[in-house]
Amino acid sequence: MNSTLTILRDKDNIDPFPDPVVRLFVRRDPELIDHYDPIMKRLGMQVPVLAKVHDRL
Repeated sequence: MNSTLTILRDKDNIDPFPDPVVRLFVRRDPELIDHYDPIMKRLGMQVPVLAKVHDRL
């Protein structure tokens, strides 16, 4: 995990945000990044391969 996500996960970092909705998003964004990052990496590898196949047709 990179340092930015570590910092965002630190509960002390949400103190500057009084709005509970903003606090929720600050807490959940790193979880979403962790979930989607491997999916996006796989997709990033698949798209060029599929494009090459498509270009040959």
